[in-house]
Amino acid sequence: HNYPFDETLCSLAKRINISKIHLSLVLSGAANASPDLARRIEIATKGAIKASSLLGIDGIGKYYRKPRKKGE
Repeated sequence: HNYPFDETLCSLAKRINISKIHLSLVLSGAANASPDLARRIEIATKGAIKASSLLGIDGIGKYYRKPRKKGE
C-alpha cells in the first residue's frame, strides 16, 4: 500500500497506541474506527487521512476501502 504519510504503518500504530494489525484493518475498511481513533489518526498523519473519511461521514466512505463488485 502507498499510504499518504511518511512513516511505516508500524511506527504510526505505535504513536497512536494501537496494534499495526488494527490500524491496517481500519485503513482498509475491514474494521471501524471509533471517533476518538479516527481523530488520533487524522492528527498523527497531519490531516493526510481525515477522521470524517474513516468514519464515513464525508460521503466517500472508508479511506482505503476498495469498491465492491456487484454480488459481493
